Amino acid sequence: MASKRNPVSSARALWLRCDLRLDDNPALHAACSGSESLLPIFVFDPAKFRTPTLAGAWKSSARRARFLIESVSAMRRQLESKGSGLAVVLGKAEDVLPEMCRDCSEVCLTKGVCSEETDEEKLVSGNLFSKCKLNKVWGGFLYMPDECGCAPDNVPLLFTSFKNKAESRGSIRNPMPAPGQFPPLPVPTDDNPKQHLDKALKFLPTLEQLGFPSDEVEGAMQDDPRAVMKFVGGEDVALERLKKWMFDDDKLKEYFEIRNGMLGDGYSSKLSPWLALGCISPRRIWKEAQRYEQERTKNKSTYWLVFELTWRDFYLYVGISQGIKLFLPGGITGQKYAWRGSKEALEKWKVGRTGDDLVDANMRELLATGFMSNRGRQNVASYLIFDLDVDWRYGAAHFEELLLDYDPCSNWGNWVAAAGLTGQRVNKFNTRKQLNDYDPKREYVNHWLRGSTSTVERNGSTSKDHSADKQKLVDRAKRFGLPAPELDEESKTPPSGGKGARGNGKGGKANGKGWADPKRRRWQARSEKENPAESYY
Repeated sequence: MASKRNPVSSARALWLRCDLRLDDNPALHAACSGSESLLPIFVFDPAKFRTPTLAGAWKSSARRARFLIESVSAMRRQLESKGSGLAVVLGKAEDVLPEMCRDCSEVCLTKGVCSEETDEEKLVSGNLFSKCKLNKVWGGFLYMPDECGCAPDNVPLLFTSFKNKAESRGSIRNPMPAPGQFPPLPVPTDDNPKQHLDKALKFLPTLEQLGFPSDEVEGAMQDDPRAVMKFVGGEDVALERLKKWMFDDDKLKEYFEIRNGMLGDGYSSKLSPWLALGCISPRRIWKEAQRYEQERTKNKSTYWLVFELTWRDFYLYVGISQGIKLFLPGGITGQKYAWRGSKEALEKWKVGRTGDDLVDANMRELLATGFMSNRGRQNVASYLIFDLDVDWRYGAAHFEELLLDYDPCSNWGNWVAAAGLTGQRVNKFNTRKQLNDYDPKREYVNHWLRGSTSTVERNGSTSKDHSADKQKLVDRAKRFGLPAPELDEESKTPPSGGKGARGNGKGGKANGKGWADPKRRRWQARSEKENPAESYY
């Protein structure tokens, strides 16, 4: 029997995706405003998990899926504490949302950036009942699209240019508090829809239901004791982590000096996994940094955390302006290159068996925990592309599968930049020099390679011959039609960044990547070379 149409036109649904928070959530405010009932919904599509992508990678690891399930569960608890709830369903959004929202006049959501998200929105919109519309709201930015200082669909491809415009012409809005009052959940009049809704308000999928085999599930539910910290999904945990790192442990005041670390939970905020799922807002982090400056101190380090959040915005806007180019073999420039690296080389890189201690330690950390430092990401990306000559997309797909903080714009944007396919200069990291600079006592590599035979001694000697690096990089730059790489005279490889410099950032974090220059500059300088890529907070 068909459900009777609800005559109340102000009934709304909130389609949650990567915005799993109550605080500073514009889509949530849009859904609540003037609504007589509100149905929050999250859809788990099995196709987004154990589905093959490139070169043996899957869309998501079981560990990343576990973090998502934890975040959805936490969002449900938050909503229930406000007298609402969260309906969770399994299937494709374009199939399940129209039926669940048949009595709604509007489905509110945070607007997606990349093609998978926007294509999904089009499918849902096309299947909704005629009186129901999709209301897409921007959210999750530091600088909102109409306040970023430049045209959001045509941003500069040089981070420094984007940042200069954002800081001089743009503005950051104060974060929005959670709504003071939530509309009640809808009450279906027919038995079948009511039973279906009641079930959805209690349902939470298992990893097995998302398609993961039992051995992967077992591994994902275990936390490696060597990890920098235990990541648990949810807004409450994210806010507690922000408070602990910034105020309780008082780490923000020295962030610039410690941000290149690789061991322990203190060298960076580690907020990127929660940012990726929208469990915390970048504007909330910015606001708390402002409070820290008022109550504690204001220095280069307090500025640098916001600087890193601007990197994250940069790659979001690159995603908006460049679209599908982020995922194509030729990247933004469209250049073609015949990669010569072998499948065996890729597989050794994935499992941390290349023979390069710095690369292997970082890759094993990623495999075991779903996390890797900013410094590590720069080096392993450079190694795969320039030392192993493997297609950059295979590295991006591997990161997509494993990283807890996977975000499409940050991840793919950083990798395409690392490959030199954004039109900027091509650089290579010298992993031998990086190991000596950032792990001189071999504490990090011993932490992850304990019991294995080290290939890089404490004096930095290595069996790898770098003599051909210069010509190899020059030749590749010519093939790409790009400027020749800058080389370090001591090592005959491109500048590695040195202490006090950054690379690869949610792709140098960004997850972006321009690459670092060892020369120090004024900390306020908008230098692409000093912090070439987005960092991992």
